[in-house]
Amino acid sequence: MAAFGDSFVHGDESPFEDTWGQQLEAIEPRIEVMNFGVGSYGLDQAWLRYQAMGRRYRPRVVVIGFMTDDLGRAVNRFRPFHTPRSLVVMTKPRFVLDGGALRLVPNPLPTRADYAPFLQDETATLRRIGADDFERQLRFEPVFFDFLRSVRIVRLAWHGFETRSGRALFLDGSGFYDVRAEAFAVNRALLEAFAAEVRRDGSEPLVVFFPGQQDFDAAGLQRRNGRPIYEPLRVAVEALGIPVLDCFPALREAVQEQSPDKLFRVSHYSAMGHCNVARALETRLFSWLADVARGAQGDPVDQARGQKPHEASQAPP
Repeated sequence: MAAFGDSFVHGDESPFEDTWGQQLEAIEPRIEVMNFGVGSYGLDQAWLRYQAMGRRYRPRVVVIGFMTDDLGRAVNRFRPFHTPRSLVVMTKPRFVLDGGALRLVPNPLPTRADYAPFLQDETATLRRIGADDFERQLRFEPVFFDFLRSVRIVRLAWHGFETRSGRALFLDGSGFYDVRAEAFAVNRALLEAFAAEVRRDGSEPLVVFFPGQQDFDAAGLQRRNGRPIYEPLRVAVEALGIPVLDCFPALREAVQEQSPDKLFRVSHYSAMGHCNVARALETRLFSWLADVARGAQGDPVDQARGQKPHEASQAPP
């Protein structure tokens, strides 16, 4: 199994042995987990990482991880536009929908030397790298009164309030993802294209939804009738015929028995949270693994895996 995604896939803030992948290996020794998760990544970067590094190992299962805050990352090119207090002061590529098809907009500052223009003309550089950044255009595009420091402070304060209140920019009136937003359409298209490529490579995709602390906020849960913020995207992915594992029910059950603080370490999962994810994954895969162990005929993965795995030093197929 090869897993791609953000810090929840990677297991930030937890010792290696406590992460969901290692706990899954302990529960089910027939599974080997290769974790390619990277903190702050969105689906776009996760897909590009799969293309560059993951597919060469020809994993049987490819986990495509998605956490609640990932939605806005797919329409972001400069992390501070999305999270102003972020220490990740770097740019990234992104995909845009062009006539319904995904088109890659390359990283505007791909090398260390490319960051030098910030020192010469910060305003012009921010305008250039923000040309295809959704939040830059909506929230940070200069207005006439920006020469007043008080106006700039108010705009930044309002952005901070929206961030702390659950990124209302991407939510509808009920507190779910807004299915009309560009971010929703881009993430849906990314999941569809990522899963399709995994299948062409002879592996089986599994989209795993990792709920965050915001999904367990009592007031928000009541407003959403006990459902996670990302539910519209999960429903859309299932409608595409892509296998899905939603970790929310398993973690919600644990939250009802324990304090939510027991499942999280600062802002990511604790060992207990990772354990619940691992057990949910093991349950999801159990029947499929049993068929493989019995030598089931017509295994679509084995049929497609006609070649030996590529060495890590070889170029991806």
